[in-house]
Amino acid sequence: MHPSLTLSQSVKARIPLVLRRRAIAAAQPTASLEERLIFISSVPPGQNDKSLLPVFHALLDPTRIPAIIDKLESLGSPAVQENVELELLSVSVAVRACLKLLECNSAPTSAFPDMWGNLWPWILFNDTYGDILPMPATVGKPRQRYAEYVLLICSFHSNTEGEKILIPLIPDICRVFGRAWPQLVRAKPAEEDYEVCDAAINNLVDALSRWVQGPHWSATACAELIAGTGGTAADLASLIVSRFAQYFPIPEDTPKDQLRSCLNNLSLFALQVAGVIETYPCDPALRQGLMEAGLVSAQTLFCRALSDGTFSPSKEDLGACCSILLVYLDISPRHRWITEALRAGYFALTLKIVPRLEAEVQLKAFGILTTSTVFHSSLSALRQELLDVRALDSQVLNLKTKAPHAHASWEAAMTIIQDRFKTLDAYNTGELRIPVPCYNEECARISIKKEKKCCGGCRVAHYCSISCQMQDWRDSHRHFCWFLAPSHDKRQWQIAPRDNAFFQALTYHEFCIREAHIARLYLDFARKSPTKIPYIMFDYRERGLCSIVLDALDEIDSGLSGDTVRAVIDSGHGRILFHIMRWDDGDLDEVSLKLLPPFFATNFWDGLSAIAAKVRSGADGDEVGLDQYHAEVVELMKDGMGKEVVTATFTS
Repeated sequence: MHPSLTLSQSVKARIPLVLRRRAIAAAQPTASLEERLIFISSVPPGQNDKSLLPVFHALLDPTRIPAIIDKLESLGSPAVQENVELELLSVSVAVRACLKLLECNSAPTSAFPDMWGNLWPWILFNDTYGDILPMPATVGKPRQRYAEYVLLICSFHSNTEGEKILIPLIPDICRVFGRAWPQLVRAKPAEEDYEVCDAAINNLVDALSRWVQGPHWSATACAELIAGTGGTAADLASLIVSRFAQYFPIPEDTPKDQLRSCLNNLSLFALQVAGVIETYPCDPALRQGLMEAGLVSAQTLFCRALSDGTFSPSKEDLGACCSILLVYLDISPRHRWITEALRAGYFALTLKIVPRLEAEVQLKAFGILTTSTVFHSSLSALRQELLDVRALDSQVLNLKTKAPHAHASWEAAMTIIQDRFKTLDAYNTGELRIPVPCYNEECARISIKKEKKCCGGCRVAHYCSISCQMQDWRDSHRHFCWFLAPSHDKRQWQIAPRDNAFFQALTYHEFCIREAHIARLYLDFARKSPTKIPYIMFDYRERGLCSIVLDALDEIDSGLSGDTVRAVIDSGHGRILFHIMRWDDGDLDEVSLKLLPPFFATNFWDGLSAIAAKVRSGADGDEVGLDQYHAEVVELMKDGMGKEVVTATFTS
């Protein structure tokens, strides 16, 4: 045992005379309960005399725990219950006294392992049996006891300089933290124990943010933390995000430096435990729970508080906070979190914060704005946020003055955004309609979606009539209806129907305004690969811009299984125009591949092959002749998509 925990003659001499006799009697291994109670009743509240440390250490002798457990399980008389209450009272006083000594730096750090050996069994005992322990009223509420446990544990794991102490991080500590957190958040500002509970939460978050970066953090530790908070990842996630929400709007009486430190620790812990960096492979359910609980909104508000000068942050703090937010906005489904960030003020934040960021981060921050223009929800949120920004012109001028390169990126982004706003207006007013073919190959009549009957299985295929649906089911649809169904893609729910419909309309719009370019791609493909079936991919992964790729269908890279592609090819008998959309879905890009409704074109392939044959034969093969062939291919494409619908919808 450490010398400072031993009641030597020199230590006895330093004990106040009024307490010396009772302290010596209470510190004996054979001391009775009465002797211990007499001592603790004589100690003044808030006593922090380091000479009493050996006495309080002796009062926490863990060898008495089995006897207390036996009394609890024996269902003894009221006298036995009273005896247990008095035992717990002496332990509670000793725990608080040790905490006070630690806060005053009255205990040497070299004695921590021995002190921990006595304190931890009592903390674990109270955590395990806390619901049935006959606690006396003077001990306080359960949350007050948990606050003391958390502060004790944090004191043992770091001293005043923040240096780590060699007290092992075990999963049981995480479970105690998990059980303590929900208790601590119940304290209200008007209640007596609010300050100690709030301080305990701050210490808890600070400790977790350090532990999760250390070598002892593991999946088991995280599982114990989750089990303590309620048993599900959503329980822990809600506690983390609610701590953010507690500080917005920022309380006027809160010290700004302390608040910034707390939010930084909370932000770092959420980033680490969400598993978005390689430090620790977290449970995906926890990451999803954090995002669902509103982590993106919370981080956006924190960044805005930093950018507004609320905390007088350094450039490094501001850059780190913004980088964390950008990491969250790269988690799938990306469009959902971008929409959430926009509603929390991401657009206004970008204008203020970009001049103080590195060039690479600037480009990524503006890229998120253009990425958001692909879906209806995020584009609508962006428009609303643009309308809400005050003094926009002065902020843009400030950006141009302080960061010319960032201003150039801003101008490029706004060009894309304004163009997408026009598309959004056309979609909202009904001018931009989505042409849909009848999925019955022999019919293939093209009209707008609301005029057709939808398949009840996949909710994707549309038909002119019941007879068309029955014929298509017999011919081919029964082979891949299961694939088109939302239940096949476990992540299908993450794209709202309105977002999906707008995305398709945007893609059809791109198809028609760039039909000449696509015609050249078709003709070049038919010349080089006359026996293969092509597909068109509209790729929006580069900052929301649409690039068009035309390649062989049997060489498609990801997102559709080979068997399914083969089934679709066979069902179409080589007479289908395949259109595929791809977008930036964050860290799970392989699921961001979607097959649009196929357009049946009975005469398209025959006509395209005939034109390609003339080009290959060399007849009229000059550039003028090729332009004529391109125009012929454009007419074939319009026939395949429904010439009257396409012309009325997109060329006005």
